[in-house]
Amino acid sequence: MGRVDERNPIVLVNDGADDNWQGEYAVLLANSAGPKLAGIVIDTSPGWQDIDANIAGWRGLVAAARASGLRGVPDPTASIGPRLVRPASGEIDDTSPNRSEGARLIVDAAARLSLPYRPLVVVTGGRLTDVADAYLVDRTITDR
Repeated sequence: MGRVDERNPIVLVNDGADDNWQGEYAVLLANSAGPKLAGIVIDTSPGWQDIDANIAGWRGLVAAARASGLRGVPDPTASIGPRLVRPASGEIDDTSPNRSEGARLIVDAAARLSLPYRPLVVVTGGRLTDVADAYLVDRTITDR
């Protein structure tokens, strides 16, 4: 496993845009000495159930960041995959992946940007379904 510091690319996974400062910190750090922001995945959670409102909030944050001159801020990706279903066997590896938009973005970013000594980091502020789904899509992702 490689080191994790400000040089690692990150994918941000969150739900609502204005319940914490995670998005603001991510775009600001990506424009200073912080990590490259490789993707923004937006999903839902019990407290933030409206995907349209969630994605609109994040699009507003991205637009404001770009309008202020910040660069390297990716468009947010809405991820609306259903919940994962526990397999009858109870074994994680028997779980069928949903192949959600968020999982695909995480897998793609890891394939493009991770290095053996500098893995992709997934920062979450919401549910972990997209992260688990990424593992189910590509079990080697834990190495990247």
